[in-house]
Amino acid sequence: MNIKISFCIIALAILALFTTSQAIATELIWEPVNPSFVGGNPLNGAYLLGNAQAQDNNKDPESTSNELSRLDDFRETLNRNILSLLSSRIVEKAFGESTELPNGTFTVGDFTVTINDQITQLEVTVVDVPNNNTTVISIPTIP
Repeated sequence: MNIKISFCIIALAILALFTTSQAIATELIWEPVNPSFVGGNPLNGAYLLGNAQAQDNNKDPESTSNELSRLDDFRETLNRNILSLLSSRIVEKAFGESTELPNGTFTVGDFTVTINDQITQLEVTVVDVPNNNTTVISIPTIP
C-alpha cells in the first residue's frame, strides 16, 4: 500500500508540474493618450493637422477670396427665405390647407418661378437662369 501511495504522489507531482504554465511578464511602456503631447502615435497626424488648420489665421495674399460681403450674405439669406416661403405655400395649396397662392412669375435671385394654379393640378416651373436649367413640377391638388 505504501508503494501505491508513493506512486500516486509522484504521479500527481508530475501531473502538477506539466499542467502549470510559466507567468510571462514584459516591461510596461507608457504612451501618451493625448495626441497633442510631443511624441505619441504617428497615426494621430490627421488629428494634429486638423487642429493646426483650425487655428490658422493667416490668409494667402495671392488667393482669390470667395467670402461674401455682408450685403451679399443678406441677399442670399433673403432669397433662401423667399424660396422657402414660396415652397411652403405651394405644398399647402397642393394638399388643401390653404388657397392663397398667387399665379404668375416670380424672379428670386438666380431663379425664375412660374406658378400656374389650374383646377385639378398645380404646375410650378423653376428656371435656374445662370445654368439655363428648367424643372417643371406638376402636383395634383386635393379639393
